[in-house]
Amino acid sequence: MYLFLNRSFILLIIVVLMVFINVMGGCAEEPVTETAELYVAPLVEEAISINGSKEDYPGESITVAGSMEVLMAHDGSSLYLYARSETDGWVALGFNSQGGGMDGANILIGYLHENDSPAVRNDLGQGHSHSETTNGVEEYHIERGNGEIIMELAYPLDFPAEGGFNLQGLNPGQEAVYTMIAAFNANSHDPNRQHSRFDMESFTLE
Repeated sequence: MYLFLNRSFILLIIVVLMVFINVMGGCAEEPVTETAELYVAPLVEEAISINGSKEDYPGESITVAGSMEVLMAHDGSSLYLYARSETDGWVALGFNSQGGGMDGANILIGYLHENDSPAVRNDLGQGHSHSETTNGVEEYHIERGNGEIIMELAYPLDFPAEGGFNLQGLNPGQEAVYTMIAAFNANSHDPNRQHSRFDMESFTLE
């Protein structure tokens, strides 16, 4: 009888210690979530030259998908995008309604053909995939070098109606919040190949 009580008491102590350790461990490992500031694409007075440089973009850049630097601006009619990624494959930026993902998104993919000639593709997000649609890109610049690729382009704030996108366009004014999708493939310029990294960021237009 005494031995049985001893064992029961020891088991009780072990259970209490395990619960205590789990609770303390959970608290210690719980991630600290900081509220990120909403990215605001500033208004510029003049059109930005599409030449692969970020010098004409006011404000701070943001880092998405781990290592992609992104800058945006607009002049009231066109959206200007600059993306620099430390990769040797395609790079993409897309837009959807707030909280939206790939499905129905307007996706812009910059890549190089096999002869290294630059190209940009305008795709419609379909579920977790995407396919070519009406190309509304006004002007673009794609370059590769030093282990990175740069995509810069101009795109109308009013999206092509026949594109099938969830959004008809992007409205200036900070009451309208959208989702920016960023993705890249680390080593392939085939825009049909799956992304290596994918990320989403909320933004608005000044």
